[in-house]
Amino acid sequence: MLGLAGRVGAQAVGYSRFRAMVSASCIVPPRPRARGLVVRNETMEQRLTRAKGYPYARPSTSFIFCNGHAYTFPNSSWVPPSHWNGSLQALQQLQVTAADGSTCRLQTVLEREGVEDSALLSADGKPLPLTPILAIGSNAGPEQLGRKFPIDLFPAGVVVPVIQCVLQDFDVVYAPLISSYGSATATLEHSPGTSVAVFITYLTPLLQQRMHETEGAYNLCKLTDVQLLEGVSLQHHT
Repeated sequence: MLGLAGRVGAQAVGYSRFRAMVSASCIVPPRPRARGLVVRNETMEQRLTRAKGYPYARPSTSFIFCNGHAYTFPNSSWVPPSHWNGSLQALQQLQVTAADGSTCRLQTVLEREGVEDSALLSADGKPLPLTPILAIGSNAGPEQLGRKFPIDLFPAGVVVPVIQCVLQDFDVVYAPLISSYGSATATLEHSPGTSVAVFITYLTPLLQQRMHETEGAYNLCKLTDVQLLEGVSLQHHT
């Protein structure tokens, strides 16, 4: 669905509430009625904290979200799925760092977390398709990803590559809406000459369906003729 190459002419898919946007078209994949993100047994105090915390902390580099935890790695280590050649080896061999500072191969993390093959592989043993979707607000935060992908909904395991990027000629601004839990949400705005830091979440079909269900107030849109630099931080962008 999405080709990412650091050049004009690339496409980008993401959830947004566009007001005046060029080269944007809405995508309406099959799904149940969007219902937003519901956190069970949440107190009013917790809900207020969640609203005020938006868009939530996120690592300063790319990371793998796995079963509620973020494992970081240098942007330069990332190999896009389009270059995996039908194997998970490039992903499994990533050297990642846990919150406590310990490092290991991602394969070790997957084994330790009990991630089943079916979370990443189809029945024929090939990697499941991963759709890269822009994360411009809370979807780049491990805290929010933990709410959207709880392990009780995905017993086989949750693995989401979250890749740091630079999107040119756009900016991230406040959207003209309030979320169901009270936060002022984000959207993209065309801004010629601006470069903004965003992330990409690579989602399997099952995770993409769940993400789509939680984005009740947004439209899933495809941007064309944009320049998106994958695996690049704003600090190192020239």
